Amino acid sequence: LAANRRLVLAGEIARLFGRYAAEDEQLVHAEVVTAQPLDEAQLEAIRTALSQRIGRRAELSCGVDASLLGGALVRVGDLVIDGSLRARLKKFAAALS
Repeated sequence: LAANRRLVLAGEIARLFGRYAAEDEQLVHAEVVTAQPLDEAQLEAIRTALSQRIGRRAELSCGVDASLLGGALVRVGDLVIDGSLRARLKKFAAALS
């Protein structure tokens, strides 16, 4: 890369290598956002359910967003599973309208 003046591409190459390695290992990265911090048992239950649904081993990164009110929002690539109380209340309000 240095000899061809392509060092600016090193970050992108590393990102792609990580993605291809994860695909080879049947591993997906998922982001879980909840209203309250989760304990290890809850994380394991989410990891197991998600792995069964997508057919790959899931690696979770967690975040907290109090505006969700309850439940969880899970993002895996383009897949979004919105099990938040906020989303359920919006659906309920739309059904009443």
